Amino acid sequence: MPKGYAIHIGLNFVDPQFYDGEWDGKLNFCVKDAEAMADITKSKDYEETIPLHNENATREKVGRALVLMSEQCQPEDILVLTYSGHGGSLPDLNGDEEDKVDETWCLYNGHLIDDELNNLYALFQEGVRIFVVSDSCHSGTVTRYQPSRIDALFEEMIKKSGLEQKSMSPHDARLAYLKNKEYYDAILKADKTDLSEVKASVKLLSGCQDNQKSYEGWGHGVLTERILETWDDGNYHGNYKRFHKRIVAEMPDYQSPNLFDTGKKNPAFDAQTPFEV
Repeated sequence: MPKGYAIHIGLNFVDPQFYDGEWDGKLNFCVKDAEAMADITKSKDYEETIPLHNENATREKVGRALVLMSEQCQPEDILVLTYSGHGGSLPDLNGDEEDKVDETWCLYNGHLIDDELNNLYALFQEGVRIFVVSDSCHSGTVTRYQPSRIDALFEEMIKKSGLEQKSMSPHDARLAYLKNKEYYDAILKADKTDLSEVKASVKLLSGCQDNQKSYEGWGHGVLTERILETWDDGNYHGNYKRFHKRIVAEMPDYQSPNLFDTGKKNPAFDAQTPFEV
């Protein structure tokens, strides 16, 4: 019988010394998001769940958790990997990004780069299903996006509402990179990830489109709020595309989650209910 495994990452803050020395990335509800996602996977009787919150959500611990899961997951098993925190960006130095920017998760002691995540996904066997939920902003794409007047109005509305952005600003990202340039350049110059090496089936539900930012709501991240409403304590029974479509329909205009796949195509995975073992 297939088994379920989960890693749930949530950061309400990071250690400034690993960024620009001042930026602590303070947010309010990311740990609550991680706990809420853990409640879903626990309700499905997953074999093992690894919570990684705040100072425990380091580059090393997230990497080790994914290596451990790659060793445990067998074909037809599912890994649910959720992240709630800031999205960041670093310059693409190995030429695998059209926009010349690598997207990152801002972990407690530094960026985890998308290339590194793809290398970790490549450790999983063919037939393994990986469902990634990233309630964060892919803020690297902001550098290639020209904000419009409508965006400015949304930004002003958000500012007045008191909602927090879940993105590291380009200014802070630049300072953090320059402070740790030698360390990150060694990673960023490594051979580009060959996605054909990812044999597992990876499905990502992201917090927003490339030209948008993700925000916190009134108790959870906005994406997590809509996931919980749509999931409805396990009463949802549609597939991933319908799940995504229903979530998008309830999102604010300034944030539209994306759903896309990498790795091996898996029609059976596509047809299943999210989180299903």
